[in-house]
Amino acid sequence: MSIHSWQVFTWPTVRAKVPELINAARSFRHLGTSLQLDANDPELCSGSTVWGANVNGKRLGIAWEWVAVRPRVVAMGDPMMLLANLDLVDAGDDTLPDSQRLLKLHQVIFCLPWQNAVHAARWPEMQRMAA
Repeated sequence: MSIHSWQVFTWPTVRAKVPELINAARSFRHLGTSLQLDANDPELCSGSTVWGANVNGKRLGIAWEWVAVRPRVVAMGDPMMLLANLDLVDAGDDTLPDSQRLLKLHQVIFCLPWQNAVHAARWPEMQRMAA
């Protein structure tokens, strides 16, 4: 079953301290990737991807858009536009400003093999070549 990126907003908000999120990064798994082909060049495509984890009975989720910047090379569509159900707090339990929240979410994304998941969805033959 594939999770759509917008569904992350329907999940309950989870308050988490930054070290908890960084530790949870290892638990994140691919939940779904959407794909939209370019009508003029099917090698150029875009979509979204969703990653999540269950930590201490709470469901954490992060989703973002991706784009093929050239055939078989993917990047985040807009690194400033992340969907997540996480309210990150510092050691004093104060909510992080949006800029710091984005930075911490990007630290998690950096650890994820999300490009592999996108390649598997769009160019499954690349998975066979890499194996």
